Amino acid sequence: MSTKSPAVGLLTKVGEGQLRRIVRFLKWFTRSRPSWSLPVGLIVSTLVVECYRPSFDRDDVALYDTLVALRNRLAADTTVYNPADRTEFTANSEIANQVKRFKDQLDMAVGKLAALFEKDCDRTGGRSAWDWVFVQGFWGDKEVAKVALDEALASGGLPTAYFVKIRCDLARTEGSKTYKRYESGSSVLAKNVALKFTVESTNVPPPYKIVWHVDNHGDEAAENKQLTWETPPSDSFEKWTSTAFKGSHRMICRIVKDGRVQAETSHIVNFAPGRWWRR
Repeated sequence: MSTKSPAVGLLTKVGEGQLRRIVRFLKWFTRSRPSWSLPVGLIVSTLVVECYRPSFDRDDVALYDTLVALRNRLAADTTVYNPADRTEFTANSEIANQVKRFKDQLDMAVGKLAALFEKDCDRTGGRSAWDWVFVQGFWGDKEVAKVALDEALASGGLPTAYFVKIRCDLARTEGSKTYKRYESGSSVLAKNVALKFTVESTNVPPPYKIVWHVDNHGDEAAENKQLTWETPPSDSFEKWTSTAFKGSHRMICRIVKDGRVQAETSHIVNFAPGRWWRR
């Protein structure tokens, strides 16, 4: 495992064993919520080793890039094989479901970490994003977090990458005039509210395509086979939806160029019990 890590030398700013640290971070992530039932141990190690993206300068860049690579890998194929004998881990239905849930939570994490690439993201915003991922005080207000982030900023600041910003507006019916902007994760919406999502800005150079992806959570969504859906890649800067499935739900906007997701962000929408968010 360690042979994939950047070799220690004059051109390397990170210590030895970066891959081992990234594996530990991902295992930490899978155990961060008691309500999650995600793969652990050998399966996580296998996936991380396969998708590892090293950085010679910073562990946080390697961790983020590996998270995105892992999410993209599982989006394409959730089959996982034992590297020792090539037997299939996911032939077991319970493990297969754990891996699929892992992909969903990686989607959530990558969406949350999109805040790192906002132009106005500062040290507090960066800590907040990582703290959400790990639900642990290391990224909060403790001195160890300040030291780690100071070192990261000294080596070139927060990661630079493409970004996309979206907004959500409310309307009485789909396609009609909007009457109010809805901030992410704000008030609980009532029944029969139409939602207009719009790309406000992105620095991805054209040409590119836009994919709108929805994640629903809860029993109602599962019963209606609407846990997730997305649009085909298109040129549309707008996406209308209407209400479906009580709880908290997420609209993800992805900018796709050259067959890869170059930027993404998400918007949380809260619905009261009994409300619906339809495709």
